[in-house]
Amino acid sequence: MADKRVSDCDVLELGENIRAIRRQKKMTQKELGEAAFMSDKALSRIEKGNIIPGVDKIFDIADGLGVTPMDLSPKRYKEQLLRNNTQDELLLLHLWKSMDDEKRKLALNMMAMIVGN
Repeated sequence: MADKRVSDCDVLELGENIRAIRRQKKMTQKELGEAAFMSDKALSRIEKGNIIPGVDKIFDIADGLGVTPMDLSPKRYKEQLLRNNTQDELLLLHLWKSMDDEKRKLALNMMAMIVGN
């Protein structure tokens, strides 16, 4: 593994979670790969735990599956995230990551109007 901060068990669990949800949704690796802007071969390597996807790729995979990135996460990360963040904060982060620059500017302007800045 390239990043030793991530255990091999976590990488395998992430891949297993992706595979399980993909199969539950009756999607092929090719279909999910297209939805997540990646090749089916790369997705296969992620599902097998051979490579660690970047955060942006995890968001793409989650979007392709119609779930949140937290749904894909290994159990210990979910527990840590829930201890440190509320579900609303996680949802806001997911929405923010999915916005283009124009939508982000609009959202910031709306927030500024709401809080009076």
